[in-house]
Amino acid sequence: EPASFAPLVPPPDRLWADPFPLRAGDRHYIFFEELRYATGRGRIAVLEIDRRGRTSPPSIVLERDHHLSYPFLLEWQGRLYMIPESSENGTVQAYRCESFPDVWRSERILMSGMALLDPTLVEYGGRWWMFANRAEDGASTWDELHLFHADHPFGPYTPHPRNPVRSDVRAARPAGWIVRENGALIRPAQDCSVRYGYALSRQRIVHLDEQVYEETGVSRITPDAARGILGVHTLNAAGDLAVIDRLVRR
Repeated sequence: EPASFAPLVPPPDRLWADPFPLRAGDRHYIFFEELRYATGRGRIAVLEIDRRGRTSPPSIVLERDHHLSYPFLLEWQGRLYMIPESSENGTVQAYRCESFPDVWRSERILMSGMALLDPTLVEYGGRWWMFANRAEDGASTWDELHLFHADHPFGPYTPHPRNPVRSDVRAARPAGWIVRENGALIRPAQDCSVRYGYALSRQRIVHLDEQVYEETGVSRITPDAARGILGVHTLNAAGDLAVIDRLVRR
């Protein structure tokens, strides 16, 4: 339950969102979006956390002249990559970790000329799949899930013929890593039916290939308004560390 998580509270002049944890040896780190209200522009930060919940001061690891968020982490062929959301720039770009955890270099642009929200990659059936939201005409960035596929994680990517593969404000926009549970792929999704980042829906992928996409809901995580929690937005885990972001008034 979201209320059972130990809170990490940002300074009052900024918000933290989109946590992606990483276990490196016996140490745990959390990468996340930090947005200062004065600039309105997100950047990527990291902090270290120990088993007692004590954290290091956060440090900025990636900042550009456009908004960055959702620091999706990908370990592939012995290297660590980050593919943050950069829809304001019209790109999906991968960065390679040169010196962990705070030195990242541009690796490759996966897609350009398209504003894709929260790109989330998974390997399945011998291919790489990218899930991301895109605003269709007359719809918001919360509503329409698009799917792309490639034979390499860095593309080139081909749009799925069924795009948008999901048109549903309750379960379209990605909300973290796609994980394998009991042989099935589980895709966390945002439920923005009440407000942006209101709740989480866990979707089981039933069929995924180059012609067909099907999924079904298996569970939901809803905020506990009685405890002052107004939204839950992203869910991820690494090792025995689970992280979720939540919306509260202060």
